[in-house]
Amino acid sequence: MGEGQDKQEGIIPPKVTGSTVKYLIFWARTECYEMHSFDQPEDAQAFFRELSTKIPNYFACLGKAEVIEEQYPESAIQDDLFSSSDHVTDIPRRIKDFTRCNVGETLWLTVHLFGKASYYRVIRYPDVEKARAFFHSGFGEVYEKMFFCVVKFTVLEVRNSFWHFATLNRPERKPYPVAIWLVPAQEQQGQIQEVISGLAGEHSNSSRYIPVFHPHVTLFTGVLANHDDLAEELRALFGQVDKFCARQKQESLAVKEKKPVDQRRAKWSQFLFVVLETNGAPAEALDLKQAINTFPAISNLNLSTDANDDRLEDPAERHVMLHFSLMYNANSSDLSNIVEEVTNKYTLPDRIAFEAIQIVTPRSGDWKDILTKSGDVNTNWDVIYTRKL
Repeated sequence: MGEGQDKQEGIIPPKVTGSTVKYLIFWARTECYEMHSFDQPEDAQAFFRELSTKIPNYFACLGKAEVIEEQYPESAIQDDLFSSSDHVTDIPRRIKDFTRCNVGETLWLTVHLFGKASYYRVIRYPDVEKARAFFHSGFGEVYEKMFFCVVKFTVLEVRNSFWHFATLNRPERKPYPVAIWLVPAQEQQGQIQEVISGLAGEHSNSSRYIPVFHPHVTLFTGVLANHDDLAEELRALFGQVDKFCARQKQESLAVKEKKPVDQRRAKWSQFLFVVLETNGAPAEALDLKQAINTFPAISNLNLSTDANDDRLEDPAERHVMLHFSLMYNANSSDLSNIVEEVTNKYTLPDRIAFEAIQIVTPRSGDWKDILTKSGDVNTNWDVIYTRKL
């Protein structure tokens, strides 16, 4: 059935399953929460105990989940909701729906994709009738073929109360760093990822850690710090990104012909990169004033500029340098022949097509923590919003 036929025939009747059972864990982080799922209760309990050791003061809830109704379970954008280590980003106010519960209590939830399929939202209802009413309201048609389900959640274990989570969203909170990235199309993404992963594998050793990261072209960086409510700031930024994407005409940029592979040894984030031509780039990516007007939610907004211009006090005077990184490294005297190595060993695309815009934040609040090899949950970069181009 084609896309047009779906629209004409209306809502596809939801599929009633009553058979999918998982063990879910919700736990609070600084400004959102995460969800993990397991097939076996003993695996879920082991992970729950691990959380209790690593982050003893954070809220966490373990429960048995049964999907009783769902639609579009095979959605291409579902990305396997109930897989281990699934990430769920949501507003802090929503987490109180889970903290105000007791062991043995049954919660009725709906789970649906949100934010152009970039993350999942989980909502609690006082009874199954209200959960089903929302499920059958047609909300699932906001985005075509959006995964949507009703879940019966039985609480097995819970720790720490809402008052602690509330302190994490206090008005005195620290600035929330964000970056807006262009994401390469799948084929070129794989080609660039091969170089990034190859270099990290070849040059990481006991005294030097080279991180692996996803290919991207940074357009803007800054912080969310103007208001007390981070959730409202994020919603505003998501809307601003949607409007920005809707205006884009060209979705590709050429690689610079002369000396495409370059580096700025003094700056870890520009240790090794490929330069892109600015012809066809979004106007906001080249003009700081336009960028500030387009993204008022971002404070201290900066463009992607040449590290050689960092000495200039006025950000507007710095030269824009759109690029995608191949290696991050903080040792400025390291790997003196790396440009020649990449040029001779790897084949890079002549033009980069882009398929999405992403908003990203460092879990620890410090972008540079990607250079630290650690199993700690607070050292990664999180994608909090994705908008397809």
